[in-house]
Amino acid sequence: MFDWPRSGSYAGEVVGESHYQDHLRRLVGDHGDEAAELETVAVLVPDSTNAYDDKAVRVEIAGLAVGHLPKDAARIYRKKLKAKGQKNVPASCGALVMGGYIGRNGSRAHYGVKLDLGTTE
Repeated sequence: MFDWPRSGSYAGEVVGESHYQDHLRRLVGDHGDEAAELETVAVLVPDSTNAYDDKAVRVEIAGLAVGHLPKDAARIYRKKLKAKGQKNVPASCGALVMGGYIGRNGSRAHYGVKLDLGTTE
């Protein structure tokens, strides 16, 4: 596995988290009514067998899928990974899982994920 250089900034977007709310809830654990904020490590997995996009990059935390890189970002990421001699190799990067607070209407907000991908985007 390739360890992606970190910048300390969680600016990388993840899409599709709404499909993985159970996984994200399991990762952050019980945090009451307040928003969760979990710094962790994500693994970016080139997902060439994805039924919707053969250039997709799946985002996993602790072995659980939590989303994908946006389409354009996935293509840029794959090119940079290939330039580093790591074509189709999973890579780790910093991740921040946040959200899940209880809103004024009593419902729980969705969880989201940001990635520390340095200069990849």
